[in-house]
Amino acid sequence: MFLSKRARLISPSATLAIAARAKAMKAEGIDVIGF
Repeated sequence: MFLSKRARLISPSATLAIAARAKAMKAEGIDVIGF
């Protein structure tokens, strides 16, 4: 898949990054509180 230069410059969503980290922590058995 080809992405334009502008599309590649977009930073990932902070919300998605936090959700991914929370999912990883849950997988490790760490209790995670969600709202």
